Amino acid sequence: MNADIDAALDELAARLKRPRRPNTLPRFEKPLPLVQVQSFEARHSIELPADFKGFITRIGNGSKALDWRPFDPTDPVLNHPKHWSSPFVHPRRALQQAPEPPGEDVDDLDVARHRYFSAIRAQSEVGIIPITDEGCGIFTFLVVTGQERGHMWWSNDRGQKLPIAADDHQPERDHPQGWRLWYEALLSEQNTHRHTFLQYCAQWFDGPA
Repeated sequence: MNADIDAALDELAARLKRPRRPNTLPRFEKPLPLVQVQSFEARHSIELPADFKGFITRIGNGSKALDWRPFDPTDPVLNHPKHWSSPFVHPRRALQQAPEPPGEDVDDLDVARHRYFSAIRAQSEVGIIPITDEGCGIFTFLVVTGQERGHMWWSNDRGQKLPIAADDHQPERDHPQGWRLWYEALLSEQNTHRHTFLQYCAQWFDGPA
């Protein structure tokens, strides 16, 4: 394991053991035995990102307080052969293959958008592990395969997928050339600011010790 990741995990583990005021840090479920995770990796010929693997085997696996679903090595979805047979495809690449959406003057723009994002959804729902349910149809996930391996993304019930960024660099939603270009600009601009799993979960430890 990377020495920086190892040190960061040690610090998080130590912080959880320190005396603290009630409800200032989240409670995590029991860590998974390392052998179970290694067996899952061997079964699917994959390697989980080191920071995620270290967290769920040393710190905790899931949290009810955070709506973080625990990683389950027996989950039928994660064990389906198709889930790991193809890498996660960056939506920017999938967009290039998607049909051109209707113009902004269609009668039901929400339906048009839904159909458009559905065209790219299937390509970016493999090679990932769900992390949290943020509510209002928004979910976060960790990419395990492909060029985005190790990065955290979020998706919504319309099929949009975006990297979780360290900075709130977002173009205006009312893009002068339409919502498709707004989405493409957002993908491009945030691409250099995306979080790893440890960077994402650091927010859970931001409260006072």
